[in-house]
Amino acid sequence: MRDRLNAYEQDATAHIDLRTTATSLRAKLRNGDELTEKDVRDAWRLAKLNASIDNVSLYSQVKKAQENPSERPPAAPEVAKVTGEDVEAARAAAQANPSSQNIARFSTAKREYTAQIEASE
Repeated sequence: MRDRLNAYEQDATAHIDLRTTATSLRAKLRNGDELTEKDVRDAWRLAKLNASIDNVSLYSQVKKAQENPSERPPAAPEVAKVTGEDVEAARAAAQANPSSQNIARFSTAKREYTAQIEASE
C-alpha cells in the first residue's frame, strides 16, 4: 500500500519535474554552459514524454550543442546599465523638446533604470 502511495505521489509531481528540466536546459543553452550526456538524455526524455514542437526542438538544440560545442552561438553581450544621470538627461531633453522620439527615449531609460533597481533589491 505504501509503495502505491509513493508511486502516486511521484506521478503527481512529474509535470513539475519536466517543466524544471526544460527551464534548466533552456537556461544552459542561453548562457552557453557546458552540456553533458545527462542533459541530452533529459532533453530526450522530455521530448518523448511530452512531444510538443518546443520540446522536440529543445532536444535537437541540446544534442547539436553537446556534439559540436564550437558551433554554439556566442553569449549575449552585457547590456550597458542605465544610470540616474542618464534618466535625468533624457527627462531634461524631453522637457526641452517634447518630440515623440525624446519622450520615448526618456520612458525607455526610466523603465530600464527602474527594472535594474528592482532586480538589484
